[in-house]
Amino acid sequence: MNSKVSRAFFWIFIALVLVYLMISIVPSVFSTEGISVETAKAITYEDALTVSGIVLRSETVVTSSNPLVSVDYKVSDGDRVGKGDVLAAYSSSETSSSDRLLLNSLERRIALYSESLFSTTQYDLKTLDSKTKGAINAYLDVSRDGNLADTLNAGEDVMSFFIKRDIKATGDTSYYKAILANCETSKKTILQGSSAQQYTVKSSGSGYFTSRYDGYEFLNAADYTSVLPEDVRNLCRVSPQTIPENYVGKLQRSTTWSYLCVVDESAAERLKVGITWTLVFDVPSHGTQRVPMKISSVSSPVNGEISVIFTSTDFNNALFSLRFADAKIVLQTYSGFRIKRDAIRISEGQSGVYVLSGAKLVFKPVTVLFRSDESDFAVVAANSTVALRTLLQNDSVVVGGKDIYDGKVVNIN
Repeated sequence: MNSKVSRAFFWIFIALVLVYLMISIVPSVFSTEGISVETAKAITYEDALTVSGIVLRSETVVTSSNPLVSVDYKVSDGDRVGKGDVLAAYSSSETSSSDRLLLNSLERRIALYSESLFSTTQYDLKTLDSKTKGAINAYLDVSRDGNLADTLNAGEDVMSFFIKRDIKATGDTSYYKAILANCETSKKTILQGSSAQQYTVKSSGSGYFTSRYDGYEFLNAADYTSVLPEDVRNLCRVSPQTIPENYVGKLQRSTTWSYLCVVDESAAERLKVGITWTLVFDVPSHGTQRVPMKISSVSSPVNGEISVIFTSTDFNNALFSLRFADAKIVLQTYSGFRIKRDAIRISEGQSGVYVLSGAKLVFKPVTVLFRSDESDFAVVAANSTVALRTLLQNDSVVVGGKDIYDGKVVNIN
């Protein structure tokens, strides 16, 4: 009898111990307390150095020999022209004041619709929304200054982005092409009915043509083959010249142009003469421009800074508008998975991440390609050929949690 009682108490004791274990230990094994995950996304990331500087070209200003009222350009901005090519036709000042006002209005509309329709840069809708908001804010800022010309230009930038967004969303350009055609027809009608004499302007040499003017055409790239940091700053402070009388446009005589900038001395080891880097410029109304540029000059350090001159022979319409510009020097490009830095852990000397696979945590080795103290993310590459241990797109990577280890079973409900 006593043995039966003892045996009963023994099994009761065992049951109590098991209950205790279930209450105190098992929940910690299956608990998801503090565990958070993010999705591994494949990206291509560029580690870039942002700089500010000035663009220099070798430009010749083109003017007409008679008073200039209305111009009909025969070549587009960025076009390559030869000596003797007709650049533009224009009318004399004999055009009536009402016709001049109407012609000026038509020419602005023609320029607006031409740029909006035939811009070579392709934006997505998200980028266009962002650009439009930026243009609206710029318009509001400029309009407060009370300068009519600047306000008109800013307003046309807003309209241009609205047109581009509509075209991107609908894929239909017929409406805007019809407006452009009507403007061009109206302009020709006015000129044909005018008593003003018509003249032409021909190119005095070969080069790239543009009708733009910014007042810094007198700065010649060939005159600046070696500069110090303070020289670059002085160039950026130079005042522009007023537009010449009867201005028609300008020619870039050489295919080579330069970008002068100031860089921290710590980058000197990478930025060597003769090495080609990709520079990224964000050009208003044209979008991102990626330009391969070779370093032609690097100055000696001055107060922890160096000046660098980049040169390029790549050229297009968008690059004509560059003068004072920020640029990103692409130092390295990484292709892999973007994850939070805190997700990277060390297990048996191997860097890796824990991934939620079903109800278990699986350790997947990775190679860290990029990690910076200034950012909260890293770019990693899978570092295993074992199927279950290879980091994949859309894996649920653990970015927070306690008592994380390989094989841990968690409650995902």
